[in-house]
Amino acid sequence: MSENRLRGKGIWARPRRGSDWELKRAIEIAQQVGATHVLYKVANGSSYLHGSDRAAQRIRDAGLVPFGWMWLLLDDPEGEARAVAQAFEDGFEGLVFDTEGPCRGKFANARSLARAVRDLDLDLNRLYNCSFPNISHQRNLPYDELNEICKGGLMPMAYGTFFAPGSPYSWEF
Repeated sequence: MSENRLRGKGIWARPRRGSDWELKRAIEIAQQVGATHVLYKVANGSSYLHGSDRAAQRIRDAGLVPFGWMWLLLDDPEGEARAVAQAFEDGFEGLVFDTEGPCRGKFANARSLARAVRDLDLDLNRLYNCSFPNISHQRNLPYDELNEICKGGLMPMAYGTFFAPGSPYSWEF
């Protein structure tokens, strides 16, 4: 299996101001649960996050596969494509686009991002699109346009929900 294929369990993490505690914790959890990947936030739109290269190396040194993820804004498609390229240069084996509310209605910009990614000759098999789980009810988000370049796959969001003991909320549906 190629390292750039997202298979198995992964733990998501992001940098925190002045601290690496979340990355450290993600690596610990990944090792405890037998995860294979750590998905680390590398960009907020076109702004590439400082220290991402070191995070990729720490993940790899822990025996895990580093994957990047970015909060997609679609405000600067060319800049966002450069952020993807930088993630690959920094040692991330793949990248997940977190496609949420800020991307609503930005179909033309999504097509521009797809074009810019192709122009950079990036490996489309290393790109993934993260969607709301009810994708058919989110037609105002440019999933179709982004899925053209996200040949690695589509990964619907899934969140665990935890309530304090004695919570009035039912966990049974």
